[in-house]
Amino acid sequence: MKKFLTIITCFFATVTVAGLAFGGAQPVGPGSVSIQTEVLGGISMRMGAQVRLVPTQEVSRDFGVSSNLNSDQETTAAKAMASLGGGGGQSTKTHLNEAGGAVKDGYIRGENRLFFRFAHDQDWDVYMALESDTVLDRASADRTDFANGKQSQQFGIERLEATFNLPWINSRLEGGWDVRGADVKFGGLVYGDDDPHIGIAGCAQGFDWAVRFTKKDETEAGYMTTSGANAIGAASQKTNVDRTFYWGTLGYNFKDLGTYVQGFYFYDDNMQAMGKLYQAPTNINSEAHRHFMGLNYKGDYSIFHPTAEFAYVTGEFVSDGDNRDYNIDSYAMYADLLVDLKDFIPAQKFDVHIGGYYVQGDDDTEDHNLNGFAPAVGIQRFTPRFGSEQSISFDGNPILGQILYSMLPAYYGSVRGGGINGGA
Repeated sequence: MKKFLTIITCFFATVTVAGLAFGGAQPVGPGSVSIQTEVLGGISMRMGAQVRLVPTQEVSRDFGVSSNLNSDQETTAAKAMASLGGGGGQSTKTHLNEAGGAVKDGYIRGENRLFFRFAHDQDWDVYMALESDTVLDRASADRTDFANGKQSQQFGIERLEATFNLPWINSRLEGGWDVRGADVKFGGLVYGDDDPHIGIAGCAQGFDWAVRFTKKDETEAGYMTTSGANAIGAASQKTNVDRTFYWGTLGYNFKDLGTYVQGFYFYDDNMQAMGKLYQAPTNINSEAHRHFMGLNYKGDYSIFHPTAEFAYVTGEFVSDGDNRDYNIDSYAMYADLLVDLKDFIPAQKFDVHIGGYYVQGDDDTEDHNLNGFAPAVGIQRFTPRFGSEQSISFDGNPILGQILYSMLPAYYGSVRGGGINGGA
């Protein structure tokens, strides 16, 4: 008990000293402080921290599939799931997770971040987040295993974004890899992610707009090295092998009506797509060029708060395996109604929801038309209405054909070219 009290006392002493060191710092939110200084030319600085420990115990995540298989049969099934994009390994319970890659059963996720923001009035702004996100054990948490050449206690730049004010067009020039999305605030049917991008975003007189160029996967460029031991690999020296997004949004807020509508266009130029047409035994390196067009909607009418999204996709899939071109033509819809009942029930927040998704499928695998809807990067996990870290549908679920972050059964499609890593 004495040791415990000593630790607590030291903790509070450290916090007090830190507070005194920052002088006139003003709190700007949980775990963060703000510093305003004229010494550096009026640059304001904000810093923050986040510590998340997520103990997890999974029970029958494969819906009992492994309980009816012996060891060899389960290994065979796991390999088949891996060919669909699953976790692989020797267990059908294995699935993808943003912290540890392939995980199963019981584990503790540690998502720890340090935040920094620097700004000069409205002229410019720089934000970054350092992150260590991993499955915790001795090697990844308490010490680094230098003896075996492993360095696990490392923070990487998870997010970085710099913006520059363009007041003459009511916009900001932006670049970096903070989260951006065409529809992540609605149904998340098409795209949302923290990919490297350059763009312009702004608003005026009820309108808002954004135009962005996003590099999802870069394989044409890289480090010239013989070993290939670097972050993005050696340059392929090939042409037209990247995956790039060109997209924009335009919205208008009807404030008097409590209604917001937004249209978007999203072009997925995917030179890394894979196909499994006609249930071919191996993946076929191919191309997918897809044009997404959509409409987002949000309303606020007294206690009723509906949202909706409609997305249509057209384009072509070019198969190198059989030298055939396939037409892409599909659509998907989302709608949700939230009823705010906090004024009628003694609670700070009490919402009732009813909503859902409709995603078109493909009922003919023998024609040249691909009618099954697949997102560029499905992002339902982080949407306001259906998003949840606790759902088994958002951490990758090969049994249900679901890729990381998305509940859509993209793994079961005939053409692979969407998803968080382009694998579905």
